[in-house]
Amino acid sequence: MLSSVRWTGAALIALGASVFAWKVLVARVPLLPAQGERLWRVELEISVRGRGQRGSVRAALPSTEPGQRIMDEGVVSQQLDHSVRNEPGGRVAVWGGRLDGMVELRQAYRVELQRVELALPSTPMPKVPDEIAQSFLISTATIPAKSRELASLLGSLSLPAGDDPAGTVRAIFAFVANEVSLDNEESDDALIALAHRVGSPVGKARLLTAMLRASGVPARRVQGLDLQDNGRPRPKTWVEAWIGEWVPMSPEDGLLGLRPARWLALSRDEGPTLSSTSTNAVDARHRARREWLGHDELATLMTPPNAIAARLSLFRLPLATQAALRVLLLLPIGALGIAVLRNVVGIRTFGTFTPILFALALRLTDLVTGMGLVVAVASLGLLSRLLLGRLHLLLVPRLCVLLCVVVLGLAALAVVGRESEIAALFGGSLLPVVILVMLVERFTVTLQEEGARHALTRLAWTFAVAAMIHPILQNALLDHWMFGFPELVLVVAGLLIWIGGYTGYRLSELLRFRTFAPARAGVGGGGAP
Repeated sequence: MLSSVRWTGAALIALGASVFAWKVLVARVPLLPAQGERLWRVELEISVRGRGQRGSVRAALPSTEPGQRIMDEGVVSQQLDHSVRNEPGGRVAVWGGRLDGMVELRQAYRVELQRVELALPSTPMPKVPDEIAQSFLISTATIPAKSRELASLLGSLSLPAGDDPAGTVRAIFAFVANEVSLDNEESDDALIALAHRVGSPVGKARLLTAMLRASGVPARRVQGLDLQDNGRPRPKTWVEAWIGEWVPMSPEDGLLGLRPARWLALSRDEGPTLSSTSTNAVDARHRARREWLGHDELATLMTPPNAIAARLSLFRLPLATQAALRVLLLLPIGALGIAVLRNVVGIRTFGTFTPILFALALRLTDLVTGMGLVVAVASLGLLSRLLLGRLHLLLVPRLCVLLCVVVLGLAALAVVGRESEIAALFGGSLLPVVILVMLVERFTVTLQEEGARHALTRLAWTFAVAAMIHPILQNALLDHWMFGFPELVLVVAGLLIWIGGYTGYRLSELLRFRTFAPARAGVGGGGAP
């Protein structure tokens, strides 16, 4: 039996270690997490309410161009026809087919962004290519370059001569950036923004584009996203002027010749970035977060030397799924720690997985504050349990009443945290409510059956083990290893099987009965010939 345990554990450890070694040595998956400042995972989620007829949905997609590189695209089409088209304004994803009821669509990709910085040339304006002039020197309803208002304005600005395009661009940019105020609630129309000397970011960008075209400088408005570290991407608009090459500028931010590394260009068309036909409603949301992947692993995922490595990678899953799996894949490490502490060290706690659940619930707060929340809510529950004991209720109703008390206690902590602006108190809503209730019940039973000393000792060890597990669940390196190499769960399972087959003394037993060792040695020694 013992031999079977050893061989089973060894087989699991060998299997997990072999897959791990193959991914590191062959697939070149990095051992250390490297959070690139320029690497992002972006998801476009579209909700459509169809009419039960054939229709289509169009959404702007970014292209690989100077300053941004698009990789590893994936799509959820809900059995609709899907295609990606290259149009004059940029790439467009198109879903087509029967749209009946609610339909959820998704397009995901990774993008590497770089800062774009271009100096305005001091040389005369080069000849504008015909394809650029035909598209970006024209006057339209949204870019009224031929309007009388703009002609009159440009005449009053005393622009430099035609051989100084940089001076012309600087003068027009300075006027729009400094003389036209910014207000998100104002008009998106270029001429209204000019008349009122205030406009929205779109209105200022359209005005700058129209003035540049009116002065003979090709220009276009860019629709994109401002990717945020903590939060959803924000719509962003800026302008590009052609002076031998496309030079970015943002009158909203006062940036001339500079595009920050967090701006993602989606479309250079004045049309909407999302449209549909034969639908009752359509809505889109972007999500983004920085990638923890290194360049080596990105290369493995995008152009892998082995197709199996790319298909099995968890980094290709949706962001919400990734977030859940990152937590779940850390649980085996916590379970391994619990097994060592209980079966090898001999520590007794209230419940096998109670410390893990406490440590898991406190991931978003510091340990001291989190434990304080647990103690406060558990104390309230314990007081309620002692009072309920006088009513001699049945077990299930008693536990349900305790549940109500604990929930109210957590709600009260959240309200106090809101009123006192103590953000840590909001963590109380994340505590495992049912586990708190069972902890209170078990503590009360132990208190009555074994006494205060045993109950308090076991409660202290429960909190101590949770404190030991807490750093494991917050360790970035372990997070990367377990998520990037999920085969390590097999290694953990093998170690747990070995621990499960351990039949020796626990460390606590050796310490407890250490005084018997000399006596036994003396008795044995006295009987020797």
